[in-house]
Formats: sequence, structure tokens, C-alpha cells
Amino acid sequence: MSTNHVKSGLWIEYSQAGLNQRQILVTDYQSGIITNALAVLITLTAAPIYKLFKRPLYLLWKKISSWDPTPPVAPQDEPAHGELIRMAVESIAGDRWQHISLGKPSAPNGPRGPLGFLGVAFMLVLLVGPTIALIVTSIVSAGLATSKVALSSDANCGDYEFEFNPRTYADPFLEYEREAESQAAEYARKCYGPTSVATDCNKFYSQNITYKGNESLCPFYGDVCEGGRSGAYTLTTGLVSSTVLGINAANPYFFGRTTTCAPIITEKSYVKVGVSDRGEEQWEYWYGSSLANYTWANPVKESHWEIKGYSMGFVTFTSFIFYPHHREDPVFPAHDKAKFGPDYKGPIYYINKSTRAGVLGCVDEYQICKSLTGPCWNNGNISSIPQAPSDRNATEEENVVYLLKRALDFSTSCGSVQFRQAEALDAQSKLAHSQSLPLPPKQWEVEAEKLFQTSLARMQLNVYDIVRGTPASYGGYHDVLATNYRGICKMVKIPVLGRTNINFWGLLGTLSAVLLIWTMSMRWKTASGEKALMAVLLWRKVLAPVIKSIGDAGKCIWTELEPLREFLWESFARLW
Repeated sequence: MSTNHVKSGLWIEYSQAGLNQRQILVTDYQSGIITNALAVLITLTAAPIYKLFKRPLYLLWKKISSWDPTPPVAPQDEPAHGELIRMAVESIAGDRWQHISLGKPSAPNGPRGPLGFLGVAFMLVLLVGPTIALIVTSIVSAGLATSKVALSSDANCGDYEFEFNPRTYADPFLEYEREAESQAAEYARKCYGPTSVATDCNKFYSQNITYKGNESLCPFYGDVCEGGRSGAYTLTTGLVSSTVLGINAANPYFFGRTTTCAPIITEKSYVKVGVSDRGEEQWEYWYGSSLANYTWANPVKESHWEIKGYSMGFVTFTSFIFYPHHREDPVFPAHDKAKFGPDYKGPIYYINKSTRAGVLGCVDEYQICKSLTGPCWNNGNISSIPQAPSDRNATEEENVVYLLKRALDFSTSCGSVQFRQAEALDAQSKLAHSQSLPLPPKQWEVEAEKLFQTSLARMQLNVYDIVRGTPASYGGYHDVLATNYRGICKMVKIPVLGRTNINFWGLLGTLSAVLLIWTMSMRWKTASGEKALMAVLLWRKVLAPVIKSIGDAGKCIWTELEPLREFLWESFARLW
């Protein structure tokens, strides 16, 4: 979580609904002062509310007292209901309560029987209710402190590219890319699994990007999938709002990431032994065009790995790894029993004697959509997506598209392993020297899912690194972000420490309500010299005349519509 370089003050969080969108970012200290001050102000409204309720409660008591004309009964036979609230009425009505029979035999108009009891109960609710409401409201006022996210506002924000220099080589580039891959993989390990550690998953706006996996058809031309036509495994996010990346926009667009992987056959027609340029024998893999030389990077017919969205991973697993079980996994096989010395009495292990690599082929696809119903652009036509011309600032939507396109860079299976090699494999983490821990029967599916998780975490990291300018601290990187796209630097939300958002409308509404209650409870002198509550004057001078006018207008309309009502009634009667 970040602690600085964020936008303070009033801002709009578009992912929230309605009145919750406008937030005020303040420090935790300021938030504590605001919420505590509100609690005190709300509590101090008890006296004004008492003034406003005093007269209505007294009149209500008078009304309740006239409900039941049951003859009085001696005190020793049945205590009066009035005794139950004598102290309450005394405090409200002053000396007026003495005109009501309390503590004495009930007057004929005293509240007796079930109806009288209900009236007294209702009276007590009105007496106690405001106090309870004040206490609850004071506690709830702390809920105005809503979240701990903010819009990034870092001076280093930019789209950084590495400028290769023959004198310095590519060391800074390799360092940054390896670091980024390692961070993405570690984050995916902690935050994308079923046992995610919440305390380690607060770097980005959302903990992770949801996805699902299922068996699928082979994505490659020809019968090259080891498991046949249905021998592949697909992982996909479906269409996801870009708000999951922290992008804060009225129309955040949607994106989708899909990876389909399958073990590839390694028969002689595709894999053969050749001789390298140095005269060494080597396995050569021929999955591409028949007119091209062998290549580990391109098993997809008539395409190249440089095309965004497609990648191929060749998993070479060292032979003579000892497995505790026989394995039929085409990428991580172990068919042969390991042979040890004649005196060996330990457990049985299985090995793969072949030096030929197992091959896991993956096809990566993505799409960007303006809405769930389209239009959409994928890795085949992404160049046609609208972009801002250089002579004007990019619109909010164009900024969103720019961020999404950059987020998808390196978000591929190849991008998950190219700078870490075997360290990217889950199977590698299960090795202790030359002995492997037990692996699932389809370890290749586990690897496909790990690569996909890492590619999603890399999307999150790419957006974060752009708005925080992370590559700026590595030598050889320079900012290529055009001036008209600088709007992206203040439209990404990140978690923050030491700061809290206050709901703007909630704060304003609470202060307005407190001010209104205090104003309505004040006494004002009228032209006749009488002092009356502002609420009473408002009722007499404004509300009562308006209500009366509305009532008179309603009566007038009702009268004028008499012929129409008669006609409709007669028509209805004829139908029946």
C-alpha cells in the first residue's frame, strides 16, 4: 500500500453507486476528528429535539387520556396507567401535568383498558425513541469514513521503454523484467489461490482478477495435441470491467483474457535430432510452417510469436528426476523404475530416461470492449481501436483504452516464463535436489493455471508501474508517454496508508440535519410579541397554507370532475 503521491480532497469514485461516489480524501487523523466531531454534534441535538417534541408529546398525552371513558376504580383495586409515566409527563409539560389525575383514582377520561395501555406504550416509545436514535446515529456516523483508496498522482508517472545501449548492454532491462515477472508470480501465488493471505494482497486496488477453467478443444492446426481433439485446457476471465485494475472512469470499458494450453505430441514427424551450429546434437521441434526452420517460439501455423496475443511455451524438464509414483503426464512423464545398487532397500522411484523435452503449447487471446454488448477489439484487430490524435488531449475513454492495451503487454504465457525460465514452473518448486514431491496426474494443467494467474497479476502490475513510474528507477528507461495522454496519470485507484475517504454527501447531509434541528428549535419573536419555535412559525406561515391550498385545489378538481366521475360510474354499471 502506498503512503504518498495521491490526490487529496474531493474526488469521484465511479465504481460506487449514487450518493456514495463523491468522496473526500483526508488523513486518518483528520478523519478521526471529523467523525468524532459529528458524533458530538449529533449528541448535542438531544436538547433541541426535546424542545421540538415537548409540546406535541403533551398534546398526544391529552389525546390518549380521552380514549377510554371507563369509570374510575379505587387505587387499591387497580393502579392508574398514568402513574407509569408521571415523571415523564412532569418533565415535559411542566405544571400542566397536575391537571391530569396521576397517582390518584383515575379520572373518567383517564387511559384505561387495552387501548389506554397501547397509548401509554406508544407514548413511552416516543419518549425513548429519539434518545436511542441519537445514540445509534452517533455510532453510525463513524461509517462516513468509507475506504482507504485514492487516485494516484505520482510525478514519475509515464510509459517507460528501454533504450538499448551497446556499452551498457541490456542489464537494466533484464533486471526490471525479471523483477516484474517475479513480483507477478509471487503475488499470484499468494493472492490467486484458495488460501490467499489477505495481508499480502493489498498492493493493488483489487486483490485479484477472477477466472474459470474448463476442458476444451485443441487450439492448434492439425492433430498435434497429445490428448486428441479435446485434449486442451482453457482458462478465461470472460468480460471483466477494467475497474478491477483500479481504472476510475465513468465508462471503464471491459477486457477479457483467455489462455488455452495443451501438451503437444513429440513424435518423429515433429521432433527429431539435429545438429546445432556448433556441431552438437540437439532435439529440434518442427511445429511451424514447413517452409521455415525449426523454432521453439512458434507452433502456431502462419503466425509469429511477436504478434501480440499468441505465445508458445516449450517446457523442458530435466531427465532423471526421481518421482515417487508412475506418471503418464505427457509433459512430466515418469515411466521407468529407477535402478539403484544391489543393496538398495529404499522406496521405489520412477524416472524419465528420455532427454527429449515435453512440450506445452499455449495460445493467448485478449479483447477490449466498450460495453458488454460491444463493440470489441481483439489481438487480431486491436490496431483499429480509436486513438486520440496528437493535436488534442485524449478523452477519458481513450485514456482507458491506452491503459488497457499497456496492461495486456507481457500478459501472456510466454511473458510469464521468458525471464525466469524453470523458476516459473510449479513442478520446479516441488524439487529437492533430484527428487520430486508428489505431483497431480495432470501437472501440465497446474502449470497452465499458474502461468495464467501470473499473466493476470502482471496486468495489475503493469497498470500500477505506469502510474507510479516504477521503471524510472532503472537505468536506460525513458518516458515515451505523449503529452495528450497524461490524463492516465490521475485515473487509477490504489490502496493507501494513513488516509481515509469521507462520504461527501453523508457528511453534508449530517451537518445539514444537525443545523436544521438546531434552527427549528430556536424561539423567535413574532410581530405580536409572542415567542414561538421556528418549527411552529414555519408550519403556520408556510406549510399549513400550502397544504390548505393543495387541499382546496384538490376539492375544486374533485368537484369539477363530478360529471366525468358520474359518466364513468354509469358506464361501469352498464358493463355489470
